[in-house]
Amino acid sequence: MPDPRSRAQRRRDTEHRLTNDRDLWVASASADAAPHLVPLSFDWDGEALLMATPKDSPTGRNLAANRAVRLGLGPTRDVSMIEGEVEVLEIDALPGQRGDRFAARTGFDPRELAPPYRWFRIRPLRIQAWREVNELPDRELMRDGRWLSDASAGRVTGRVPSGSPGPGGVAASAGGPSATPAGVSPAGVPPSPPTPPIRSAGGGPDGLLEAVQIEPGGADGDREGGPARPLGTR
Repeated sequence: MPDPRSRAQRRRDTEHRLTNDRDLWVASASADAAPHLVPLSFDWDGEALLMATPKDSPTGRNLAANRAVRLGLGPTRDVSMIEGEVEVLEIDALPGQRGDRFAARTGFDPRELAPPYRWFRIRPLRIQAWREVNELPDRELMRDGRWLSDASAGRVTGRVPSGSPGPGGVAASAGGPSATPAGVSPAGVPPSPPTPPIRSAGGGPDGLLEAVQIEPGGADGDREGGPARPLGTR
């Protein structure tokens, strides 16, 4: 088992995923506490995640009603869990340039689709990140919307040599990839490591997502936002 990463390294890895990943799991609940889980596409601007889903879908109704959400970013053995507060925007309330950026990044434009969509802007309040059991201590990276560590702590300055491991690995002499402001893609950073094999669901910390495949839309037939195809295909 690899040595646990520092909080600063986990923050850098999480910001890298926020900047470079396009899909995540969105967990919400209805007024009567019925849970709902669906994969959606997102765009991160350095402060908040932007998503879109039909206003009358289960997720759309849940987010608009209680303004709370939990997100699962990355595979189950390299996960970042994000809890946030939700701002609801009508589809024509977002500046055109911001909507264009979302469409270019995610591959779909909810402004052109029916039934009516809404934008959901999510500001993180709490973030946790871990890989294996030895990373459960210090897994909390953000509390009350504030990072608990400086992303530059323990970083080796200078360019990351070609062929160095990705975020979380040993790069240069001892550190990871150079830190960059949130929302800016780190130059020269290799793609995120491949998803490790999924083990059967069992023990683990609260909030660990099981490996399930959910088609767009729930059992009630409502289509959710995000790519109009099963997650993981393009």
